[in-house]
Amino acid sequence: MYGRCRSVIHARQAFDRIENKSVISWNSIITAYAQNGHSKEALGIFFAMDPEGVKPNRVTFLAALDACSIETEQSSNLGREIHFRIIESGLESEETIANSLVNMYANFYGRCGNLKEAKQAFSMAARRDVISWTAMVSAFAHHGWGEEALEIFHAMILDGVLPNSVTLLSILSACSHSGLLKTAREKFVSMEDDFGIHPLSDHYDCLVDSLGRAGRIGSVEEMLEFMPFHPGAVVWMSYLSASKVLGDFVRGERAARMLLDLDPGNCAAYLVVSNMYVSTENEE
Repeated sequence: MYGRCRSVIHARQAFDRIENKSVISWNSIITAYAQNGHSKEALGIFFAMDPEGVKPNRVTFLAALDACSIETEQSSNLGREIHFRIIESGLESEETIANSLVNMYANFYGRCGNLKEAKQAFSMAARRDVISWTAMVSAFAHHGWGEEALEIFHAMILDGVLPNSVTLLSILSACSHSGLLKTAREKFVSMEDDFGIHPLSDHYDCLVDSLGRAGRIGSVEEMLEFMPFHPGAVVWMSYLSASKVLGDFVRGERAARMLLDLDPGNCAAYLVVSNMYVSTENEE
């Protein structure tokens, strides 16, 4: 009920009017807060259950872990406390709980750069689903550890878990930021050939970014011509950056013009073009 209305204010009002709140009521309000991005409030309600004498169940813990994975402050301590309570409840080995714990730790440690802790958290789960594997790939990709992200990706395949669109986007991002152009191309092609996943605009953006970083501006232009989408701001920014690296002012002007048509307030575009003008004047 609470989740459908998507109004946490109304949800809280309804919750507060209930005299004898069951665990279902507590689960509903925690989930409503968590799903609407109010993780601090969701966690506050979770920890208020114990003083009220209400014992959390599997659904409660899943909602609390979901909230903890998006909370940016004190996530580690709160997450460990929730984990401790899960152990006390005897639910740690339950598959969905175990995977949610992995996701929470991977997301938190991935953000703060403690990838060793993220890997240790990942090893806790006896069975890992695609979301857990993707969380680990994303954590390493986020910090530019492309080779390590690829190792996790290949281990995922060997474990019999097929990637989804998000997993492959993380892999392409990892390749782009690690200079692994050949691998990026291979993974892009394998999306449909091996996994039956049709590339979306974000996947094209990542591949174009890889080509641009490598200075393959001709290949970028081929992508612009044949990609089944109208190129977005990310693609034109990659094209502009590659033009700057190669000192190609004509292409750079074209890219900047297209980019500013899409995003007139893009300060980065003005800065790159300005720098290209300065470089050209200095050469003269």
